Amino acid sequence: MHGLAAALGEPFEDIWAFTLIYSISGGCTSVVGNDMEAGTVVHGRLLDYPMAVKPIQLHAVFTKGGSTAFECVIYVGFIGCLTGMVPGGYSISSEPERHDTI
Repeated sequence: MHGLAAALGEPFEDIWAFTLIYSISGGCTSVVGNDMEAGTVVHGRLLDYPMAVKPIQLHAVFTKGGSTAFECVIYVGFIGCLTGMVPGGYSISSEPERHDTI
């Protein structure tokens, strides 16, 4: 985060706070389903953030040796991967813990 702040010419505290927003905002919705007969699993993610990040959201593709290693949906300035997948492998989604629904 220090490197990103320096490269953008922004205070570290602003970058840190921007990254923290996701954790305290309630996140977005994920769903997982499977087709037992076909032996497949579907992982869906509705990017219904409670804040306006759509203009700075992007689909990042990370490659190694010319092949896709993994892909993720992130927003500019966020450190980490909120939703990601390894083609032909597995997928992940980060969900903040919600105490208000317990």
